[in-house]
Amino acid sequence: MSLSVQTSRQGGFLLPIVMFILIAMGALALVVSRFSGQSALSGAQEGISLQAFYAAESGGQYTLNQIYYVASGGTPVSRAVAVGNCAAADGDVVNFNGAGLANCSAVINCSSNTDVPSATTFFTISSRGRCGSGTESADRTVEISSFIREGV
Repeated sequence: MSLSVQTSRQGGFLLPIVMFILIAMGALALVVSRFSGQSALSGAQEGISLQAFYAAESGGQYTLNQIYYVASGGTPVSRAVAVGNCAAADGDVVNFNGAGLANCSAVINCSSNTDVPSATTFFTISSRGRCGSGTESADRTVEISSFIREGV
């Protein structure tokens, strides 16, 4: 009795499949890595942008306070004084050092226009907030309008 052994040749079909799977998984890992890196950067940029907005808003509020401030027990500000205060605040740079606005500043522009017949002066305050530095920085601008009427 003789045993005959048949040998079959392996075609090596599994090796190309394994190579394809490894390359596809590597490419997928690379794409996911890049997206997560971009997502982290855009999240940081969004946070800096929000800080810049609040810096601009705070600069505008600071300027309104400079224009209309009345000392405790003092008399209300007249139109002439308010116009002078606006001119004095024009070009101010407010540097913030609080926890939420550290490394932020606001540049103030203040202008006034008077409507003589109605005895009303209109103020336009533009406040540009800037936070961060270099490529990780953001600028935001807010514009505030206000008016004061004599005798009211």
